Amino acid sequence: MDAKAAYFYVLNDPDSNFSEAEQIILASKDPKWLCLYAIKFMNTRWVDAEPFIRTHPKWAYLYARRVVFGRWVEAEPVLRGNVEWACLYSVFVGKRWRELEPAFYKLPKHGELYHERFFSGIPFPHNRVFYLGPYEVNDSDDLDTHI
Repeated sequence: MDAKAAYFYVLNDPDSNFSEAEQIILASKDPKWLCLYAIKFMNTRWVDAEPFIRTHPKWAYLYARRVVFGRWVEAEPVLRGNVEWACLYSVFVGKRWRELEPAFYKLPKHGELYHERFFSGIPFPHNRVFYLGPYEVNDSDDLDTHI
């Protein structure tokens, strides 16, 4: 059984053996399935999986947002390498990322979101939908839509 199969096995059978699936997913070292499993089933940080999750900007961002619930310093070097996810992360944690600001503004929707968060003077709603094409994130979405 691979990581994806283990994830869906647990998802579709709540009476299944979580620890067996967890070990399969952890052994895969796949940031996507590690992140999704942590968000959906762990309800806490999964320290053993974090080194693998933080290797991919999208999953590092989602893990920071949905599991860490704030700044995840260890993932910032990977996020820094991807302007789109770095911008969303910066907006989410509420900290300006000055060295990347010029790159954020080259992406119209990201730049607009970043500007709204830090320079508009209007309180920023953390539960808003970030419509950014493939980077769309909505906290009310079922995570399975990110698969």
